[in-house]
Amino acid sequence: FDVFKDVRERAKTAAKPLAIIADTAKGQGGFFANQRQWHYRVPEGNDLEVLRTQLAEEAKALGID
Repeated sequence: FDVFKDVRERAKTAAKPLAIIADTAKGQGGFFANQRQWHYRVPEGNDLEVLRTQLAEEAKALGID
């Protein structure tokens, strides 16, 4: 990713370890957003179908087929 180019360059010459800390949202954009259970649970049945539909709609909106 280009966004990390500067970080990679700094890491080459850094005297101390380098870390990237990201504040992310779990499952952002789906019905499973910020629900801890989806960290360890596999979607099945209706949940899986809803997820597939949402992902297909997002992919279409982004021009990904």
